[in-house]
Amino acid sequence: MGTLTANEPRLAEYCDHKLPTSCRLTSTPLCCACADNRNHSFTYSVYVDGVGLVQRGTRWQSYCWFCKTFWTNRLAGFPAEQSRIPHFPDQTDFIQRWYDFHRGYKLVESADGGSPETVPVVGIEPLCEAAPGELPPMTSAEHLAPEQSSLSDLLSQLRSNDASDSQPTASLAQQLDDLLAEADEEGSDADTTAGQAPSQSDFSITQRDSVPPLPTYGQISSSAAAQQRVVSLSIARDTSDIERRLEEARSQLEAAQREREEAAMSLENAESTVQARRERFRRLEREQRRQQTFARIFGTREEIEQQGEAYESPIGGMFSRAFDRYRRAEEARMNPPTAADDDDNNSMSQDTAIAELWSNMDPLGSSALPRSGPNGDSIVPYRLPSTHDYADEAAWMNQLTENSTAMRRQLVYLRHNAEYHLGRTARWRELTQGDSVPYADPSAVDGGPMSLIERERRVRDVIAQGRTRVEAAQRMLQSMDSLHHRPAERIPQRQYGLDIDDDRPEPKTDEEMTVVMCCQICYTQLADSAVLPCGHLAMCVYCADQVVPVREDDKTRVRGHCKCPVCRKTVKKRVRVYVT
Repeated sequence: MGTLTANEPRLAEYCDHKLPTSCRLTSTPLCCACADNRNHSFTYSVYVDGVGLVQRGTRWQSYCWFCKTFWTNRLAGFPAEQSRIPHFPDQTDFIQRWYDFHRGYKLVESADGGSPETVPVVGIEPLCEAAPGELPPMTSAEHLAPEQSSLSDLLSQLRSNDASDSQPTASLAQQLDDLLAEADEEGSDADTTAGQAPSQSDFSITQRDSVPPLPTYGQISSSAAAQQRVVSLSIARDTSDIERRLEEARSQLEAAQREREEAAMSLENAESTVQARRERFRRLEREQRRQQTFARIFGTREEIEQQGEAYESPIGGMFSRAFDRYRRAEEARMNPPTAADDDDNNSMSQDTAIAELWSNMDPLGSSALPRSGPNGDSIVPYRLPSTHDYADEAAWMNQLTENSTAMRRQLVYLRHNAEYHLGRTARWRELTQGDSVPYADPSAVDGGPMSLIERERRVRDVIAQGRTRVEAAQRMLQSMDSLHHRPAERIPQRQYGLDIDDDRPEPKTDEEMTVVMCCQICYTQLADSAVLPCGHLAMCVYCADQVVPVREDDKTRVRGHCKCPVCRKTVKKRVRVYVT
């Protein structure tokens, strides 16, 4: 691994760590550490395979690979829980030296106070081959000294931390008092020095004292301890703030859980109430149906009170009506109708049937009615219409077919009626020729043999009239059948060809015959797959494979339950359409 940004220019919006860390965040000018806005903590969670999340991680473990390597190298040997990157430990010196390597030179102030001099900075190996957080090795002691001083600073800070932990620390108020006392002493010393006249020796001393002395190890330790105390106080404040917020979050969580439990209990109570009321409603509904059934069978209390003794329940009325029907049937069986009444009824029914038969022939005109010929046969003349319109002729033939069907039904009725009448007459003749006459009319018995003969004559006349009418209807039906089966040459033959004069519409224009054949799903392919039975051609074969899949053994049978994307009807088959 090397420094990928060794040859890249430094932009104004970049942070100080962007190029030294080779950060891979290309969408922001900040590095991972500067872009991290999380609160600092002593521990960070990290996932350990087989164990889970544990508090053993560092703040920079989730940074990009180069930023992670940079901070790992820069904080090697420094406690991670005491770091506050990117501000503490301070990396200004390292960054300044890195930019010296990046530029290839550094500016050094001249001894005579003139313009700064440019000193080339070149390492043994190129900067691009150095790992993030490290500098190329050099033989110059000028660049090794700052690195050693930074290491000594870190070690002194660590030793001061240990010393501060072992020795009792003063309170904040006591420290403020000590600082105020030191400030007063310095002020009094300055006043005393100002009141005295400066001498040559004093001038030399003053000139010597104007150069700031180098800090001693004790001063460095005390400053590091003060800085560490400030950091510890800020950490304590952060810790107390975190604990306070944690308590607030815990209380809010407990309140939300209580509200959830109360809502669950309310919902359970409401559900039980709904179940109870639903059960009560069903019970009342069953009771209402039971009351309605009881009232439908036995009646209501109001009806019983209104009718009093004359009240009859619905079920009782049902049995009463059934008994009345049974009684009337027994009376009809004990008192059968006479033969004269039967003859009158049969003649009336036959006259009604014949009238209906003739009325069905009215639409054909008066010329279609039967006429008696010279030998007494019925003749049905036929007259062609004045204009040979095949459409009117077809309508006439349809009407003729319907009339013939109605006549067939009437003829069947007349035939069955005549057979019934003949059978009844024969049975009556057998009964009258016997020794006893059961169910005989008393008036006929009292009249003697002449009345029986007269009645038999009337029966024969009625039978003859019915037979004559049946034969006339049969002849008329035969004539209509002959009219129905007309010669084949009179039926117009359908003509074929493209130049015949048929009901073909006018030719369509090019715009009307232009059809868009694009797929209605993807709109990028031709629609060549149709679905049956609706017949919509709206999909290409690629979309059809997704919407209407087919079986492997039969490419036309649909696999599963599919619907047409146009009309949403069930699809049974899918076919491929080829347009020529």
